[in-house]
Amino acid sequence: MSNEGEVRMEIKKCTLEDVPQLALFNKQLIEDEKSDNPMSVSELEKRMDDFLKTEYDAYFFEIDSDGDYDKRLQVILEYIEANM
Repeated sequence: MSNEGEVRMEIKKCTLEDVPQLALFNKQLIEDEKSDNPMSVSELEKRMDDFLKTEYDAYFFEIDSDGDYDKRLQVILEYIEANM
């Protein structure tokens, strides 16, 4: 049972299997911001794959508000320094 106004969030570290979804989110962000970045989804997938294989981590933040199945995903790309 949830309390009124309760928001639950699950944080999931992305894996290489998530690269296609991450690339789609990235493409949508580029379009929403009206960026002049010409990269295609396949180019963004390659770039995201390279990021996740090196010093970057990505996370899905899954939010479930008041027990509804209205899930919203946000992606945060976090830079991790090599010596950490």
